[in-house]
Amino acid sequence: MKTLVLSMISIAATLAAMTACTSEGDPIDEGTKDTPVEIKLNAGVMEITSKAAIEKGKGFTAKVIASATTKDYSSPLWTKTNAGNITVADGGNVTFSPEQYYPADGSTIYMIGIAPQPENAISNGTVNYTITGDEDIMFAEEISGKKKEDTPTSKELQFKHLLTQLKIQVIAENQDAIDAWGTITSIQVLDAATELNLDLGGTIAEASDPKKKALDLNGFSTEMDIPSDNAKDAGYCMLLPLNNSVYKILVKTSKNDTGVTIPPANLTKLDASTAYTIKLTFKSTNVVVTATAGEWVPNTEGSGTVE
Repeated sequence: MKTLVLSMISIAATLAAMTACTSEGDPIDEGTKDTPVEIKLNAGVMEITSKAAIEKGKGFTAKVIASATTKDYSSPLWTKTNAGNITVADGGNVTFSPEQYYPADGSTIYMIGIAPQPENAISNGTVNYTITGDEDIMFAEEISGKKKEDTPTSKELQFKHLLTQLKIQVIAENQDAIDAWGTITSIQVLDAATELNLDLGGTIAEASDPKKKALDLNGFSTEMDIPSDNAKDAGYCMLLPLNNSVYKILVKTSKNDTGVTIPPANLTKLDASTAYTIKLTFKSTNVVVTATAGEWVPNTEGSGTVE
């Protein structure tokens, strides 16, 4: 009788241990019950021509959101604190913290990526971001994998920029223009939406309460001389793309404290994944604006496999 009781206790303990291994985040096996199959990825990032945003080959942090159903992230598969947080190292190596594993039953897992890591909880498939003009919001399209595939394929999170960038340069036509305007004391982008919603399909838009503000340029000096030989970078701003309009720019100088509002010339819209160089040429009586666009290009260096 004692032997029977001990055996039943042993069986019960074994069953309990097997049941515990099915909870979220526990190691999942490939071939045997004891070998964990960790999710391993690499990541690439679309390149921007300015140092303002995340550049090709540079590290950053992001979040991977997982689902058991393709194209449906309304109920994320990983729900524990910090689940899906990743660090992308220089060159594309991805590290999960905490580690994540494939489903125990061998089913396919679907994953997308967003950056930066959201400060607020994901609600109904939407992430809210508050921006100041210095944030580079990115999205990686869906990839999928499972713990054992017949034909291993490359699994790469390819992040793309969702915002547009304005990079402001200044130059004076001559010394008369410098004398007329003095030094630049402020450059702002007007009516910029600072509350944005990113849905997990990869579309970004104004929140219902966008809280539009005038945003200062990042990297702008408190008082800037206007050069007359070569155009000088005054700063940049990362903004929500606009389909049928452009942002106006307010420039104040030491001799014009009221400021002058300037609509960028020859632009009718501002596209995502595009960096616009806005050149402000100061003349003695006015400011002439020209704009050029430089597209981001794919980074092909980041590649890897899901093992």
